[in-house]
Amino acid sequence: MSKRVHFVDFARSYAIFLALTDHSFNDFGIWSTYAFSEYPFIKLLTTSATPLFLFLFGMMLELIYLRRLKEKGLSAIKPKLFKRSFQCYLGFILTSIAGLIGGYLTLKSAFATTFFAANTHYGNILKIYSVLIILAIPLLLIRKKYGIWSLIALSIAIWCFYPIFNSIDINNGSINIFMSAMFGIGESGGPSVLHSISIVSIGMLSASFIDFKDKWKFPKYNAILLLILLTITGFILFITPWGEFLDKYFNNIYRDTNHPIYYSVALSLAVIHIIIFSALIPLGTKLKPWTKHLLLFGRNSLSAFTIANIILNLIFLRIENISFSFLAPLGFILIVYILIFIYERIDNKMKAKQLS
Repeated sequence: MSKRVHFVDFARSYAIFLALTDHSFNDFGIWSTYAFSEYPFIKLLTTSATPLFLFLFGMMLELIYLRRLKEKGLSAIKPKLFKRSFQCYLGFILTSIAGLIGGYLTLKSAFATTFFAANTHYGNILKIYSVLIILAIPLLLIRKKYGIWSLIALSIAIWCFYPIFNSIDINNGSINIFMSAMFGIGESGGPSVLHSISIVSIGMLSASFIDFKDKWKFPKYNAILLLILLTITGFILFITPWGEFLDKYFNNIYRDTNHPIYYSVALSLAVIHIIIFSALIPLGTKLKPWTKHLLLFGRNSLSAFTIANIILNLIFLRIENISFSFLAPLGFILIVYILIFIYERIDNKMKAKQLS
């Protein structure tokens, strides 16, 4: 029986696919060409990509890094986390350079991105990750010493400051972008690093329910978690006009302002996805060799995300006036898949040569 939690690997590949679908649908004009009523379910799925990946990041911290921390100490996890943080930062900078070449950014704004004082076209989540991965170190130390519920308490405490942060108005554009990305102060993009901690922490909580001896524990406790999240979401929706919710959620206004409803819906969708994937690929499943092709994006998530967004930054201003069908973004994703497949084969051969 396999002790690897394979459904997390599948969910990661799926999350990257959703992100690339959302970005390519936007740049190939699908979202703007078709009425919202024609694709609400697809849009709901694609908007769940970022929170799902943050949730899965939390699960990986719980399943892999916490175990290493307990077994081998802090020195066993710091180098890899620092390296991954730098890789995310590098991916963000490369996306910015592509934005400069493609005409999205001026030289001044491209330079400002290096300090997180300007936004890029689709690369902003990478700057959030580059900081979150470093923050994973204290989060794991707190988790180890005080338990998982200490992180949930921390997440709740963070949201207690939301009314204060939401009332702060920053006029300087660059400072606004930086403060919005780091602390959720301002309206220049979310999810912020600070508020993303709640998604990561609940992802860790979800993973803590995994038990190979009691396979029903994970779906049962996650169902309870989902019920709590849906109750919170239902209450917020009850006091929010439906038209306002649809407009602000699907146009990323709630996300950009780090509104609680974005996180309650996002977390609910993440848990629903995890429950579904855990049912499709139960604990202890031994995978068939051909399934490795389905996990390509998951194994190379950063490379796939960065390469796809670099291409979109380079071509969008040259294709924005062209009318495309649904086949165009799907073809684009297939091209990215082929590029990543070739990249992985070359990388594996180089590693094999180094070992021989």
